[in-house]
Amino acid sequence: MTIESRYHSLRCSFRTAAEKSRLDITSLKHPLVRAPDGGDLYIDIASYIPLQARAALVVVSGTHGIEGELGSWVQSEWLNQWRKSSDIAVMIVHLANPWGCAWARRVNEDNVDINRNFIDFARELPVNDGYANNWPSLELDRWYTDAQAELDLPVLSWAAKDGFEAVQAAITQGQYLRAEGLFFGGQAPCWSRTAITDHIASRLGHLSNVVLVDIHTGLGDYATHQIIVEAGQDSPHLEKIGQYVVSGSSGSVSAALSGTLSGMIGQEVGFPDYLGVVAEFGTLPPLDVLRALRIEHFAHFSPHPTKEQRDTASRLMQAAFAPSEEMWRETALHAALGVLNGFHSALTTTL
Repeated sequence: MTIESRYHSLRCSFRTAAEKSRLDITSLKHPLVRAPDGGDLYIDIASYIPLQARAALVVVSGTHGIEGELGSWVQSEWLNQWRKSSDIAVMIVHLANPWGCAWARRVNEDNVDINRNFIDFARELPVNDGYANNWPSLELDRWYTDAQAELDLPVLSWAAKDGFEAVQAAITQGQYLRAEGLFFGGQAPCWSRTAITDHIASRLGHLSNVVLVDIHTGLGDYATHQIIVEAGQDSPHLEKIGQYVVSGSSGSVSAALSGTLSGMIGQEVGFPDYLGVVAEFGTLPPLDVLRALRIEHFAHFSPHPTKEQRDTASRLMQAAFAPSEEMWRETALHAALGVLNGFHSALTTTL
């Protein structure tokens, strides 16, 4: 699957699965940007909402653009085997960041990390001193050719001084200062946030019991997975998949984050009983993933990137967030289907 064909191929497969399952499909067209081939970009949301539904399972893919490759496969395959329940509504949000998926970036067209954008912008923005004080160690000012050790040295020196956990937190928790930096959370709600929140509120706002699963890649050991609870740590639904669960950031592969979709959308919509989790599927070691992000970031913002730079960035991002190895894909798909089936079963048996 080429970069140029990825988005359209994933979208076609998902819509076929949703239509086969006879779900209602709403296509939210991005009003400003297009795919590399000039085509339109959409968030497709497939829904099954029976009148007597008492709870809902929401599954999101592609919040981080390129990571949507796995999420899309999981959503399509799950719909192919899913069995409807008259008590449980289902909503599948396909490729929440369609521009990022189409252009093989984690962020959106404005360099905004959608998974750091769910904050209250009317209040004082979160402060990330770690990033503010160390961004020159992260953001490349030149291209490194076959100089991996030299490229990694600033980050390793920082980690030696402050500790790896402090570095990870500073890098990943989100920052709202440098619009062209890494993990930038934006200065206002982005289009994806508004479109998805409004749709969920309009279709599921009458329900009180909602579980949302946001599928991600790139964090954790290769071919392993964890469920990271962002909201609703005391939910009874967790008992059904307890062997996968890490509550919050304690013991988790993830640092504490600001403005995540799964953590905040329940509060924005106003669900009384809400559980928001990230299903995280590991790929490469953290330093390798960070290296891919830094190189891709440089190539994207370079005024005249060479073909070598573009190709290198694309290759590294693919390995970090959408591995091509069959073993990884089969393992991740099998695990993700088990997680979704577990949550759907949990909703059914706890009503």
